[in-house]
Amino acid sequence: MVHTHSSKAGILGRAAAARAGAAVIIHTIHGMSFNRTQPALMRTLYCSLERRAARHTMALITVADAMTRQAVAARIAPPDRFVTIRSGLETDRFGPQPEQRAKYRRQWGVGPDEVVVGTIARL
Repeated sequence: MVHTHSSKAGILGRAAAARAGAAVIIHTIHGMSFNRTQPALMRTLYCSLERRAARHTMALITVADAMTRQAVAARIAPPDRFVTIRSGLETDRFGPQPEQRAKYRRQWGVGPDEVVVGTIARL
């Protein structure tokens, strides 16, 4: 079984897996390799490569229904080949904690009515 992620690794990995005779090939789409901001030629090339790779793929996993709709609209594969598995998150862990909020506001010198904007990111 071969399970690929991301566009470039997915296209290369699925081609290699098919050539090697892998019994099961699965690919997870975290974001499309093509979008409307790209030049038409590049977008067409990426769509073509994704379609070709999808021919050897038993299941295509997306992390959002919108990605499935985008891929189906681009004719990457028919809808029955897609499965959506959303990212899991323990939301209860991140519920309001008034004591912690007040503590950190005091620590950072931020008043109770001041707006705070934060970002958590990964490159």
